[in-house]
Amino acid sequence: MQTVVEMLREQRVRRDLLWIPPYDGLKLWTRLWRHAHTQLMALRRYEQSPTLKLVKQRLRDEVEAVRSSALLMVGMAEDQIERTVVELPEWDEWAKHVPGVGKISLGKLLGLTGNPAARELFSSYARHCGVAVINGRIEKPQRGHHRPYNALAKSQLWLIVSCVLRAYPKSPNLYGEIYYLSREKFRNKHPDWTDMHVHLASVLRTARLFLSHLWEVSRRAQGLPVREPYPMEYFGHVVKIPFSMALHPIKYRSEVAEAIHAVERWLPDERDEEVRQETEQLLQRMREHIKA
Repeated sequence: MQTVVEMLREQRVRRDLLWIPPYDGLKLWTRLWRHAHTQLMALRRYEQSPTLKLVKQRLRDEVEAVRSSALLMVGMAEDQIERTVVELPEWDEWAKHVPGVGKISLGKLLGLTGNPAARELFSSYARHCGVAVINGRIEKPQRGHHRPYNALAKSQLWLIVSCVLRAYPKSPNLYGEIYYLSREKFRNKHPDWTDMHVHLASVLRTARLFLSHLWEVSRRAQGLPVREPYPMEYFGHVVKIPFSMALHPIKYRSEVAEAIHAVERWLPDERDEEVRQETEQLLQRMREHIKA
């Protein structure tokens, strides 16, 4: 059986960078938040059970004391997470300018995964967060085997993407466009898929793009080398969506426009016609947003 050190070495994770400050503080407060939140959810279950309602009436003072303590801990943990996140380059240089991304949600994700820059390859970070695609399929838990990813990190990542997509109608953004373009693509390419299958595949693709941008921003901010995406390195693709294109298209018109021009320069050299057409549609939609 592999030791933790061997597993980290195999996944190309730098142990000396994984839980450096302030990521170690985020880990602590995220765990405390989860503990207090679990207590609140347990109390809510008591209110749904007729038998436990009777017990609650008899132990009202004790139950209220537990509820007050849990609420206090949740509030304290969220306050500490917010204070810590504003110190991070991932937030200050990028995430706070992306519509729909909140301090607490990003802080809890980093508290579960550690320093993104500690992972030398994006594929390692994607697998840790449960969005790795292996042989055309996403990894799933198997009976009798350890889960190949951090289920809590995956849940938090999907929560962030859901918030970004909910913000799309009022605050158009790159990830919303990727999601809707992916829905159109999968519906045309896989007519046998159900609506839920199409939705989940589109969210997965959006989550992978968001995570790749988070990883790249973190690596660059900490002065570490960034390898090109797998399709560019091994399949000859040349198109890459820069993380600067994810900024608010109205508040940061110049930065988004510059990112669009950069992708336009790469397009003529892209050999995959499907990738080129989809990228052109994305760029056209982003141009409409910066003109609004």
